[in-house]
Amino acid sequence: MTKNIQPKIGKTPLTPFEHYMLADDRQTHSMACHMRFWFTGRFIRSHFEEALRQILPQNPCFQMTIEGSRHNRTKDIFWIPETDIVMPFLSWAEQGTPIDHPAAGPTVDLYQEIGLRFWLRDSETRSSTQTMMLVQFHHSACDGIGLIQFIDDLLIAYGQVTGTTHIKPRIVDASKFLQREHLHLSQSDWAARKMIDWQRTLMFFGSIAQTLSTTSKANLPPTADAQASERIVLSHSVSAKFRELARLKNVFVNDLLLQLLFVTLAEWQGPLRDTFQKVRISLAMSLRSEKDETQSASNLVSMVFLDRSLQAIRSPELLATIAEETKRIKDNRNALTLIRVLRRLGTVRYLMSFFVNVPTCAATAVLTNLGHSFAGSRLRGADGKVWVGNITLEALELLAPVRPKTAAAFAINYYAGQLSISVHYDTTRLTREQAQRLIKMLCDRIETGCQHL
Repeated sequence: MTKNIQPKIGKTPLTPFEHYMLADDRQTHSMACHMRFWFTGRFIRSHFEEALRQILPQNPCFQMTIEGSRHNRTKDIFWIPETDIVMPFLSWAEQGTPIDHPAAGPTVDLYQEIGLRFWLRDSETRSSTQTMMLVQFHHSACDGIGLIQFIDDLLIAYGQVTGTTHIKPRIVDASKFLQREHLHLSQSDWAARKMIDWQRTLMFFGSIAQTLSTTSKANLPPTADAQASERIVLSHSVSAKFRELARLKNVFVNDLLLQLLFVTLAEWQGPLRDTFQKVRISLAMSLRSEKDETQSASNLVSMVFLDRSLQAIRSPELLATIAEETKRIKDNRNALTLIRVLRRLGTVRYLMSFFVNVPTCAATAVLTNLGHSFAGSRLRGADGKVWVGNITLEALELLAPVRPKTAAAFAINYYAGQLSISVHYDTTRLTREQAQRLIKMLCDRIETGCQHL
């Protein structure tokens, strides 16, 4: 069912990062993210759909399709707004019902559909009702933080529809969608950081990232859905101790996570075959600022790359060097380096496509930290959980995309006092047992580090 609306914005070019996500999209390795949300309680479908209809017009990224070949220059690829509200694919069934897909299949084709899909699965026991909500969203359209804000807005709208909350909807300025490429930098700002960006670019291409080792080929077909993932939730005690450990060492939680992930990957890899090969972690970095508080759901993210040799990983100074590097990354806004490179690539037809198809490994693994999820939500209760009416969000996880030579994407989030760690893995390279062992190695190191606190 659709409702006639006036589009808030017209035909608009993709940003360089959105173009990058589109160019790197493929049937075997989709550039879509997934987020799972576990609730107690059950949504009323008609009210849920009405809440969606209310917030979709405020979020242009989820009401657009793409026009123009991915091989074009960035300025020649466009978001085309829908003239009516287009509801996303929505599958609603009992728990245990397999994840189904629209006719287009498991991958989201932005040339044919909006970049958003929902699956809700309900289950009921004598004492409670649970709902699992799986959301698939294309990374050209939105990032993880943007999706969390979208879900928060959706829950508030649901409370308004059902009359179970008096909280007013967040003010969303949909016109800010047009400003997302500028990142609050002037031309002089870009010029001032030219040397930093070129230095970071040369560092990236100056070393070779090692692909994640596998003891044997998984020999399974690739999966574009959320089935190939493992998740471990740390206890409240361990989660608190880990944050305290970071404070005592005078580093950020992300620094500690990077240290332990480097050590885990080095142990997994075994001896490096070539002294030029490094263990490389691709670290997602949000580009949001206070000026984006009224921004609609968008893709405002970039990546930085941290390389370490086996010798550096074994060094007792590993954590200190990571903390120093991440401080430089923040101080110099080094996440903008990739944006500059993508801007250049997007000025020449086919160059972006060539870049994403270079047959070398871009990163051994990916790390995304959503931080304190829903920290700013006005629906949070005293226990840190988000709730509206009889619906309470108990837990969530993000599954970031994997790439042909980057077989594991780790995602971290902190919610209601617990640290959750997930790994999305490439089924053509890793078996489920291998993925389980890999994430357990990381979590065991976290727990070991907290034992003496």
